[in-house]
Formats: sequence, structure tokens, C-alpha cells
Amino acid sequence: MKIKALMIPNPISITEKTSIKEAIEIMKVNSIRHLPVTGTGHVLVGFVTLADLRTGLIPSMVAGLTLSDLMIKNPIIVDPDSDIEIAAQLIYKHKINGTAPFSFMGILTIVPLANKPLSPKGQV
Repeated sequence: MKIKALMIPNPISITEKTSIKEAIEIMKVNSIRHLPVTGTGHVLVGFVTLADLRTGLIPSMVAGLTLSDLMIKNPIIVDPDSDIEIAAQLIYKHKINGTAPFSFMGILTIVPLANKPLSPKGQV
């Protein structure tokens, strides 16, 4: 199965200028835990998780911590036409919760991968 079959197409995204509080609210309203961060031309520049944002909320109010300080810069990206085993191996190897196809057509989180069977060779 290909990555593009499991990825979330056209995900909600934010920019580095989005406040931490706004990003948390976007996640809450949309029941999501991951947000791609885009720059000029909708180019992927980072990735934030709800856990990252919650950790940074109070420091952002006191010490001026910004979304850019919290985001995962240069996130791991994959070819949407690759097999899901490739994404699963990357997610496991780097101990991350998601990855993005290189063209930023969508995101792939660990949840859909967790529900898929292993390949015949027993690899994820």
C-alpha cells in the first residue's frame, strides 16, 4: 500500500507567525494533534504537536517563547508514492508521531499505520 492512500490530504496548517495559543485553539476546534507549519508559497518549514504547544504555553506568556521556538524544524519527509513500510520504518527509527510527503500534499501520522498489518517479511 502506498503512503498517499493513508495520508491526510490538504491538512490544516499554520504559519510561524501563528501564536501558540492560536495553534492550540485550532487543534482543539478541529480535534487534531499535529499541525504542519508552512512558510512562503505554502512550503513546509516545520511541524508542531499538541504536546509541544502545551509545554510552551506558559513560557510563551512569560518569556516570549514563539511557535518557531517549539516547532520541529526540517521534519522528515517521504515520497507519497512510497510503500507505507518506508514511512513506518522512519517513524519507528526516529521515534516520531508523523511525517509529511515531500510535496506537502498531506501528512501521515502514526495512527493509520498502527492499524495496518506487517508485510510478509515481518517488517513494519
